[in-house]
Amino acid sequence: MEGDQRFTQPHQERPTLRGIYFTVLRPSLAEFWGVFFLTFGLYSSSALLEAEKPPQPQPGGDPGGFVGTIAVVFLYIGIYSITRSISGGHLNPIITLIQMGRKATFPLVGVCYLGAHLLGAVLGALSVEAITEVSPASQSLKPFFGTGHAIFGEMIGTAIVILAYLTLANQSKGNTAILGIGFGYAGALLAVHSAASGYLNPVLNFGIAVASGTWTKHYVYWVGTALGGIIATILHGLIFASDDQLWIKSRNYVPERIA
Repeated sequence: MEGDQRFTQPHQERPTLRGIYFTVLRPSLAEFWGVFFLTFGLYSSSALLEAEKPPQPQPGGDPGGFVGTIAVVFLYIGIYSITRSISGGHLNPIITLIQMGRKATFPLVGVCYLGAHLLGAVLGALSVEAITEVSPASQSLKPFFGTGHAIFGEMIGTAIVILAYLTLANQSKGNTAILGIGFGYAGALLAVHSAASGYLNPVLNFGIAVASGTWTKHYVYWVGTALGGIIATILHGLIFASDDQLWIKSRNYVPERIA
């Protein structure tokens, strides 16, 4: 949430326990529980599918498949709507790193967010392992997609999601932001998920990897989303940002609005 003093600047006064709670702990806890619920919903949908189908060898694991994709989309929309006013609704370490780089999130808060994301994803996935007797499928690249294809898919999908976030979430669009970011995430995820079983959010795959013990080509999910974040940041700064936030400014240029 750009411009919100809770996330962008440290208190000028001597910090108090109350101040630390509202500026650091509370938003970090919101991010933790948001990612926890996302990972739990995604991974538990995989356990449900595994329990319903007969045992047979699978050439490529896909946690949750189409059901998991739909589940994480609806969960994301709901969780973003309830965390956006508390923490900015990052729910993704790539978004947090970008906001730290743009000085839209104070570094201490950003570091706490990153830790909350990793811990929430791991505990969310391990919780599913603890309550089910079925071992959910771990994520892996499809046999007919190469590493380059998977990275490219994660990159383009992540660029769409983060560009929607940067354009809408930082302009106090209210319900428009929730729907715009939610539909952007849904469309991007449905379009590219089949390439790598990724969720355009590396901590979701990280939590699943920890719980399943499968790390084969796990770097795909971090490299692809990081590249997508870079692309989204550049496009936003050059084209899609509001006039006062564009990287290139002209003193004499007054943009003409389309009626």
